[in-house]
Amino acid sequence: MKPAEYRGDRKIGGLRSSRTVKYRVTALVDHFGKMKLRTITLGEIERFKAKRLNTKTKSGKERSIAAVNRELEVLRAMLRYARNEGWIEFSPFERASTPLISKADEAKRDRILSHDEERLLLATCDNPVRQHLRPLIIAAVDTGMRKGELLSLTWKDIDFVSRTINVRALTTKTLTSRIVPISDRLFTELTRLYERFPDRSLVFGITTKFQHSWETACRIASLDDMHFHDLRATFCTRLIEAGMPIEQVAKLSGHTQLSTLYSHYLGTTNQAIQRATDILNQIHSRSSNDILSGDDCDRNFVN
Repeated sequence: MKPAEYRGDRKIGGLRSSRTVKYRVTALVDHFGKMKLRTITLGEIERFKAKRLNTKTKSGKERSIAAVNRELEVLRAMLRYARNEGWIEFSPFERASTPLISKADEAKRDRILSHDEERLLLATCDNPVRQHLRPLIIAAVDTGMRKGELLSLTWKDIDFVSRTINVRALTTKTLTSRIVPISDRLFTELTRLYERFPDRSLVFGITTKFQHSWETACRIASLDDMHFHDLRATFCTRLIEAGMPIEQVAKLSGHTQLSTLYSHYLGTTNQAIQRATDILNQIHSRSSNDILSGDDCDRNFVN
């Protein structure tokens, strides 16, 4: 669990999320720390799982199933390592008749930013206190880049001539580089930023102020349960609904598995529901017309 080590843009050791993993290990140590490896049974893991699910977070909220699953995944990896080293004969996870970690039970987010909500959100950025959010929000909606990728974006990554952004492998979740396009409105925002801060290395220059400003903007715009990551889902959903093949969307968004794109980011918007309704109505209308105009149809029996 040491911090990641890099050679160029490639990770050669350690963990990029070492701080997060250490936090999860702390919870495991609190419960299992005084136990011997061989005494960690299925029942004890189940007790830990139930205890964590019933323990509030530091902010007083209910702990999510996903959060507990991530802790169990770390425990599973630790016990697998112990088995491979010969310290135990088998891992309790291998003997479970039903999976201890159920991804199906995790709550899947399908929150999408509508065009009206987007206008309200950007309107809150007219305030000088939050004007730094405007280009960042537009970039997230129009590129589908992750928050970490956006905040680490440098001017060297921007090609104003070809109107593209090079998302460096070092900054991505999957350590795979990709190219994303720059829309007209994003081009305008980036040009303004460059003219104002030509000597700044980071494009957006946002670090600790970001989360508080984001939450304030959402509150003023009356956007309930809106996470910054939902802007990435908005990008994917809008492109797919516009007819772009999902494989191409995955290339732009940096998804390595289409199943992730389907299950987590392809939400059902009001526009999609209305379009489905219109299509169904057209189908039923054609079907009724076919019945009414059929040569073999006895019109006396048409209701």
